[in-house]
Amino acid sequence: MTVLILLEILSTLSFIAMTAYLIGRSRFIMRCVSDPFQLASQFPLVVVFSFLAITGSYSALPWGEPLILPRMLGVLLAGIAGGPISGFSVGLICGSYMELVENAETAPIIYTVIAGTLAGMLRFRFNFFQLTPLTGAGVTLLAELCQLCFITLMSGPAHLIIFNLKVAVLTLIVNVLGVWLFLFIINWIEAEQDIYGARAAQLSLEIASRTLPYLRLGFNRHSATVAARIIYELTKVDTVSITGRYKRLAFVGQGGDHHKAGE
Repeated sequence: MTVLILLEILSTLSFIAMTAYLIGRSRFIMRCVSDPFQLASQFPLVVVFSFLAITGSYSALPWGEPLILPRMLGVLLAGIAGGPISGFSVGLICGSYMELVENAETAPIIYTVIAGTLAGMLRFRFNFFQLTPLTGAGVTLLAELCQLCFITLMSGPAHLIIFNLKVAVLTLIVNVLGVWLFLFIINWIEAEQDIYGARAAQLSLEIASRTLPYLRLGFNRHSATVAARIIYELTKVDTVSITGRYKRLAFVGQGGDHHKAGE
């Protein structure tokens, strides 16, 4: 394995990791993934994973013919995340691109549509966020091996079969690692947000427990000032201000010299 091939693998995996991070940080896309069986959710998922499937081939090095074609990764993830309709649609779009732009053979085009649809069947059984990276990698490995057998049986000349095998081995490795990396990043982001939510809930309960004894005595300037100081100490924010309808009841933190309580 040459240095250029290693660089091409790293380039493709970096593109996948960047895409996974951006998708995982998008609350809109994650809501679509959580409830994919609606028309409003299907369209964004088809657009996002079609982009991943088509542009994945251009994430390689800018010189020479690419030996890694990670388009199947986007198709499989479309099915896993959005169900059979999303997988079929992305497979059809990717297959049309292969036909119109790359003049690809019929066999890989047909299998791309079939693989996306079959991967979507998993969505009826598993929640996207319940799929472990290892399970996703196993599904991709099975799909790539089936694709290798399917294309090899339908290919003509012997030299074409050998070329397909050379390309398929590298593509298989990158697609398996890519799906594992994609799901790992998504799961990591979700776990991070769960931890953040748990900490926020714990902080809210602590604020409530410490301020409640003072607020029970009445909501006035004294109790508001004590509550503001407690919130200021616990949250580490720059400023805490508590106001009534017309006047400021308490102000703690930066700007306290000119933001006076009672004004």
